[in-house]
Amino acid sequence: MSIYSTVVTEIGPNAKEFLAEDMMVLFGDDAPEALRPYCFLIEQNALEEDIQLGHALVIGDESYRVTAVGDVVKLMYIDSNDIKAIGSFLNSGFLKGVTTNPTILSTGSGSRFKQLQDLLALEPTELFVQLLGTTAEEMFADYEAIKTFDANHRLSIKIPVTKAGLETIKKVKEDDPERDILGTLIYSADQGILAAAAGCDYLAPYVNRMLNNAIDPFKAIRSMRTFIDARGYKTKIMAASFKNSQQVIDSLESGAHTATIPPDVLNSMLNKDLALQALQVFEADGQALFGKYGA
Repeated sequence: MSIYSTVVTEIGPNAKEFLAEDMMVLFGDDAPEALRPYCFLIEQNALEEDIQLGHALVIGDESYRVTAVGDVVKLMYIDSNDIKAIGSFLNSGFLKGVTTNPTILSTGSGSRFKQLQDLLALEPTELFVQLLGTTAEEMFADYEAIKTFDANHRLSIKIPVTKAGLETIKKVKEDDPERDILGTLIYSADQGILAAAAGCDYLAPYVNRMLNNAIDPFKAIRSMRTFIDARGYKTKIMAASFKNSQQVIDSLESGAHTATIPPDVLNSMLNKDLALQALQVFEADGQALFGKYGA
């Protein structure tokens, strides 16, 4: 069974240079102009399931066995409701999904469900929406409303890790064991441990907010990861609340499985001035060589 199929639509003039190094760079039609000459451009189609070890990559008559899958590929999230930004990053190949919260959605136009409908149209692998309410009864009532809206079971749920939130996590898991739950508003390791024990699939420690309150988020992430690994839980730590890219790196190094990152921080991670300047030099030299001798 095929899980992904595409065709090469364009070959950049310098794309074949990487083949000598056993590398092939694939990108959709929205490849950045600076990278486009080095890419094999392909049609962007839906991936039916995650790529696993042992899968086969077939190019023409040749078949290649997948021997490794990067830990970060298709595992990061974007924390936003910006349709344009999300669309561009989803096409970059490293994002698995989208997270939202009431504050993020309050900046958009249209009702909560209208915005969620627009986000679902982008076809992220996963889209999280946070329950409203301060009591377990209010949160579960909002969950019921979301479940009615989400007839195709495409939304995942964010629940604040409070006493009422823990009660709601239990009730939602009993109602729908297959729906992912992200325990949010985590400011301490003990919150994360309780949320994991309650059945959360993901935990969201608020890194920048913890730092602003003199709490070490990286120590908390290490403690949560130790607890999860020691007990064989499947819960994953999704670090959140970032103001710069170093906070993301420090979170991942501390044991976070993934992170949900706002668009401005993602841009700062991708657009490094030194790298872009070096790429322009390579491009100029490569074009000069091509103009003088041809391919």
